[in-house]
Amino acid sequence: MCVCLWNIHGAAITKLETHEHLFDLFQPIDVVVSTETHHFLSDTFPVLLGFYYFDVARPVTPQGVVRKHNGGIAVLVKETWANSTTVWKTARDGTRIWLRLGNAFQRPLFMCIVYAAPQGSPYANSSLFEHICQEVGEAMSLGGVLFVRDFNARTGTNTDFIDCSQLAYVLLVPHAIEDTLPNNMLERQNRDTVTVGWHCEFLDLYRTTGLFILNGGKP
Repeated sequence: MCVCLWNIHGAAITKLETHEHLFDLFQPIDVVVSTETHHFLSDTFPVLLGFYYFDVARPVTPQGVVRKHNGGIAVLVKETWANSTTVWKTARDGTRIWLRLGNAFQRPLFMCIVYAAPQGSPYANSSLFEHICQEVGEAMSLGGVLFVRDFNARTGTNTDFIDCSQLAYVLLVPHAIEDTLPNNMLERQNRDTVTVGWHCEFLDLYRTTGLFILNGGKP
């Protein structure tokens, strides 16, 4: 399965209709996720031939905030996957949508598509990660879990798991290292060494749930 995430910064209504090349660009992709679509429930998101459409709109901006279109998630699923894809959960605050993909896997795959507003935004909510953690626990009892996310977080090279290897040496039980590190875990190869935004909450979510960042972390 090939998944693409694209923060389109409000291009959903005003620009995508004119991008004819997107059809060819998206053909090798099974799931196309767009965040910050800036759309309301009454808006129409352009649907590409051969894809099915799922979305979650963002609530109206709080009074006094200038930007009236904010957030929003749209998901295009290739029709070959669409028959086995259903919406499992949506968040009332518009921050996430869960899709359940069945049939093609031994167990259902629960795909959590998330957009977290930046810290300092009127939409920022630190409890988001607690809610997601609870939902992940439920999903993992039913199948596999995959995050497709824009957490507005830069995690640098910090680990997404609890590394107890140094503790094993302190306790003079170095043989226990094999039991403290995930199997086949590689050093993260993130070129971005800066930590910004929700990086602590983001990494704690992974450490708590036992999920891992795929890019540069697994062989």
